[in-house]
Amino acid sequence: MTRSPETRVALLGASGQIARSLISQFVLKPPYRLYLLDRRPQGVKLFVKALAPHFNGVVLHLNRFEKHAYDVVINCVGITDPAKLIKNRSQIFAVTELFENRIIKYLLRNPQTLYLHLSSGSVYGPDYSHPVNAHTVTMLDLHALRPSQFNGIAKLHAEAKHRAHPQLRIVDLRLFNYFDRFADLNSAFFVNTIAAHLLARKPLTVSADDSTRDYVHPVDFSRLIQLCIQKKAGNDFVDVYSRKPVKKFELLNHLKKTFGLNFRIEKGHSRTVASTGQKSFYFSKDRKAQTWLGYKPRYSALETITMEIGALLNAQQQSRS
Repeated sequence: MTRSPETRVALLGASGQIARSLISQFVLKPPYRLYLLDRRPQGVKLFVKALAPHFNGVVLHLNRFEKHAYDVVINCVGITDPAKLIKNRSQIFAVTELFENRIIKYLLRNPQTLYLHLSSGSVYGPDYSHPVNAHTVTMLDLHALRPSQFNGIAKLHAEAKHRAHPQLRIVDLRLFNYFDRFADLNSAFFVNTIAAHLLARKPLTVSADDSTRDYVHPVDFSRLIQLCIQKKAGNDFVDVYSRKPVKKFELLNHLKKTFGLNFRIEKGHSRTVASTGQKSFYFSKDRKAQTWLGYKPRYSALETITMEIGALLNAQQQSRS
């Protein structure tokens, strides 16, 4: 029986939440050979060892990126925590540009390599009074740019650079929200805050304003990435979505019923750190990923959050027993 050739996958920024999630999905799935690159490789080694002591791959420092050959490069480098985005706003552009230039330079020497860039729904600009769709146009007031727009502008600039190289195989994955069991519960994202309060059995105070957001399941997101690889994707972009987004109070009431979340509603607007601005409808109705790649997510946002918070609570219970 002929063995399938390995697909060499480089994952930059391997210590980040989404990177750890992808590692957990790919680490035991042949024929992928992982090259996990990070500024702090020792922490990545410990993480991988806990998942799979004999995984098919290597852990390297980020400065070793250009030393190897890859079939796929996934860029997870960046600042994601809302509080850190606000504190380090000037670094958003520098970090994005630094690694974009390195990766593009690599691709020009290796045009057969597929580059998957983790972009953001924030590229659509500051107006999320309606869901994003295939006809949404990004509108920016250049006379009044706000720090909350910097992350989206940095990602938009990266995407423009990608379209300027149509001969290269680059796919921008516009991710709106992401939560899983590897999330940093000290970060200021809304669901991370909910999970932290649940684990600590502390009451949560929320604002009365409602919103609708989407959270893709790790299995669905890794499946989308596999489709990009299998379909030999060229130069394009897709919005990432779950089977169905979730409303804020639908989520809160479900978590109250399922896990005993204790929350109270205060008057006024949300005080949650909004690194990329307030968003009433932060999700996409564009189904290009389905028509182009055949992507059909299995899980809804509500199911995703329930399953991943459940995993966190189970891990906490096991650690105490």
